Amino acid sequence: MPGGGLRVSRTGAAIFFVAVLGVAAAIVWWRHGTEDARSDTGSTLMQHQTAETGHTVVLDPQTPQAPQLDKASPDLVTDFAARFRESPDYLEYVRSLLGPARAGNHAAQFYIFRALDKCKYEFSLYFGARIRQSLDDALRSAAEKGWPFDPEEVRRVHGRCSGLMESDVKELGDRNEWLALATAGKHPLAQVYFARFLSMEARKSDNDDAAGRETRKLLLAEALRSREPEVIFEIGNSSYVTVASDGEAAWGEYAWVLAACLRGLDCAPQSDIARTLCLYDRACQPYESVPDIIRRGNETEFPAWEDKAHWINEKIDAGDWAALGF
Repeated sequence: MPGGGLRVSRTGAAIFFVAVLGVAAAIVWWRHGTEDARSDTGSTLMQHQTAETGHTVVLDPQTPQAPQLDKASPDLVTDFAARFRESPDYLEYVRSLLGPARAGNHAAQFYIFRALDKCKYEFSLYFGARIRQSLDDALRSAAEKGWPFDPEEVRRVHGRCSGLMESDVKELGDRNEWLALATAGKHPLAQVYFARFLSMEARKSDNDDAAGRETRKLLLAEALRSREPEVIFEIGNSSYVTVASDGEAAWGEYAWVLAACLRGLDCAPQSDIARTLCLYDRACQPYESVPDIIRRGNETEFPAWEDKAHWINEKIDAGDWAALGF
C-alpha cells in the first residue's frame, strides 16, 4: 500500500503467507478416528494422500510405518534445526538426514519435509513456477523490484535449492509423506502444520465438523506444550480460535506472533518472517523488525496485541493451557 502502513487485513494475509510459503500442499482429505483416538492424539488415525505419488499414508504411531518417538539427544534435534537455517545446499542437507529419518527420527523427518517444501515455494517465487528464469534473469528482476527481492537473497535461494529442485523424488521421498510421519511421531512443528492444513481442507470442503475441530485442537495442544517459539508463531497461523476460561477470545495472529518474538523467534530486520511480510507491504524498510512492521500499520491496536502477547507467554510459562483454550 503506497505511502501507508500495513493494515489489519493485509497483515493477516501476509503473516498467513509466511506459513503457506513454508508448508506442503494441503492435505487432500482426512477422517477422524474412534472415540479413543479423540482422547489421545497419539492414537488418532488420519489418512493423507500425497500430490506427487498418490500414495496414502495412515498416520498411526503404533505402526512400523511411523516408529515411536526416537531417543535422539536434544543436541541432535537442535543440530537439525540449526543446519536447516544455515545450510548453503539443501540437497546435501536432506541427504544427510535420510538415514536418521528412515530409522524413525521424527525431527529428521520433519526437516526433510521443511527443506523440500521451502525450496518448492521459494524457488518458484524467485525463478517462476512453470517457466523457469535463469539466475541472471532472476537477479535482474530482483534488482528492479528492490527490497525484499534483493539479488543476495536470489543467489542464496538458488544455491540452496537448485540441486534439490532437480533431484529425483524417488531418492529423497515425498515431502508430504515425511510430514505425515513426523506428525504421527508427535514432532511439535509437524503437528501444528498438519492441524492448520486439516483446517484449510475442512473449509474448502465445507465439512468442518466437531470431530475434525477436536482433532486439530488436540494436535495444537500437544504441540504447544513444547513451548517452542516457532510453534507459538505457527499456532497464530493455525486457523484455530482458542477461547479463554472466562469466555474471552484468547487467540489473535498478531498477539501470537509477538509472543513468539518475545520468546526468541528470529523477528529481526531481514529475518525470513520480516522479509515475507514485506512482500505484502512495499512500504517496508530493511531496518524494520517484525514488531516494527506490525506496529507501523496498526498503531491503535498494537498496545493491546502486545499486552495479549505478554499474557500468552505468562500462561505458557505457568502451564495454564486451559486459559489459552487448550
